[in-house]
Amino acid sequence: MNNFDINEGSITFWTKPNIINWDDSQIVNFNNFGDSTGIIVLSKTNQKKLWFVHFIVGLSETFVEANVSELNKNEKHFIAATWDTKKAKIYLYIDGEKIVKYKNIKIKS
Repeated sequence: MNNFDINEGSITFWTKPNIINWDDSQIVNFNNFGDSTGIIVLSKTNQKKLWFVHFIVGLSETFVEANVSELNKNEKHFIAATWDTKKAKIYLYIDGEKIVKYKNIKIKS
């Protein structure tokens, strides 16, 4: 885990056509990185949403969610997630579109 930075980074990938049914209740975990200081999770939930969660132990939990039920399973899709704790920002992109709705839960000031 030496290449993992909980404070700043990005994850990008393409999904293959006909692999993920975006409009079902199956959970798909794309990544789950973490260590004793925090965790980054990117997954499709059983509620037809794509979640990007950034959690730093004892400090904060921030997440972005997007409804993915309308994504066409017969097409490839580009997914990107970025985070920067110094700027207090995380973003999720689907096919180049930035999802800006996020929730930040501060655990400590």
